[in-house]
Amino acid sequence: LHAKAMEVLDASAADEDPMVRGMALRKLIELRPSPDWAAWGQRATWDPEEWVQRQGVEAIAGHLPDSESVNQLRGVLERANVSPFVRCRAAMHLVQASSLGGEFHRSLLASVQEAAASTRQPQNRSPCWVVGAVLGDADMATRLAAMLADGEVPLDLMFVDDLGRSDLSDMVESIESGMEWFEEPMEIPMASVLFRLGSDLGEARMTTAFRDPMVEPGLEALDLLANVRTERTTRLIEVASRSTVEEVQLYARLILTSRGKGKWQWLDEAAQSNDRETRLWAAQFVGDAAEATWDLEELQADLSSNRGEDWQVANAVVDRLLGDSEWLVVAEAASSAMRMGVLSRERANKLEVLLLAEDAEVRVAIAAVLLNGSAPKTLTTPVEEETI
Repeated sequence: LHAKAMEVLDASAADEDPMVRGMALRKLIELRPSPDWAAWGQRATWDPEEWVQRQGVEAIAGHLPDSESVNQLRGVLERANVSPFVRCRAAMHLVQASSLGGEFHRSLLASVQEAAASTRQPQNRSPCWVVGAVLGDADMATRLAAMLADGEVPLDLMFVDDLGRSDLSDMVESIESGMEWFEEPMEIPMASVLFRLGSDLGEARMTTAFRDPMVEPGLEALDLLANVRTERTTRLIEVASRSTVEEVQLYARLILTSRGKGKWQWLDEAAQSNDRETRLWAAQFVGDAAEATWDLEELQADLSSNRGEDWQVANAVVDRLLGDSEWLVVAEAASSAMRMGVLSRERANKLEVLLLAEDAEVRVAIAAVLLNGSAPKTLTTPVEEETI
């Protein structure tokens, strides 16, 4: 293991600041760099801060359906002293892991019902109502529909994501009725939910956001779609890529390129931008774009293969961004370079100075990159339903 990187992550995972602690624990759980990786999941999910717990749940969910991840998330769901938001987010991840089977999913319902009953506030119960409705609880579905129609939803993007991926098309009419009542910060998020559930109104509202000259609505709409990988979503992002609002058009083009649907020229231009946020987008998306364009494992196995002009552009983008004046851009570029297999030993050595960066986000990101390049791959055990 990269000793300095591990030291930085260990220290950050014990930091007094929950933001730093959560970032570090999430990276350690995602990477699993040592045999005792399960302990980091326990530390995150038993942390007194809800934000740290949420980071732990998201990282653990990335390893489903291995047995330890299932057991840890189920443990979170069953703990009475944890927020219903965290408990039922864990439940939704388990439900979405379809390979676990319907009988296993149904076994979660009693815990979801108990989590909902642990609070009297309807908005705090709502994440559990979403999961309960997915699992077939008619009473929870009725309560959820009534709350949505009244425009009473929590200001929580994980709730938005869970509702959007729930496939609860029966909720469309209620959400459409509630659109005039939702608080302003939730208007675009709830429009994205409508879109994901198949509503034409949701698509129309998102399209309107792309055209808004205020810029922020269009960027927010794209943020909500960036990680939703369906053909219908890609078509909507293509609409945004033709927006007359320059920032929205650019962001949409970079998302498309990250899905193998755009042009490497767009990433190259973004990497040369004077705008920090634009360069950060380029650094974040270049790795995704490479994975969408090439079989990176095959390329790394055959270094003599002819990779073409696009590969040269991709490598030039990474080179430029690794030399950026903004350290967070460098950190994101380093992560992409690692995924592409182009983070040479020389490049990695130059990054070590950033382990001393004042910005904790930079330190943690660079430590994760360096650790990822040195860590052995941890084997996981698929869950067997009858042993849970």
